[in-house]
Amino acid sequence: MRFIRELPFSILIIVTVLMLGAPFVPEPHLVEKARMLANGTLT
Repeated sequence: MRFIRELPFSILIIVTVLMLGAPFVPEPHLVEKARMLANGTLT
């Protein structure tokens, strides 16, 4: 865990944002869940 503590905070934010979008094809995970929430199908 020392490796994570030594990383700059900006790199961790970039990695987090990229992980929110994964997988990018066919549709980002965050977009899919937001659409499901809007349609009322998110369980």
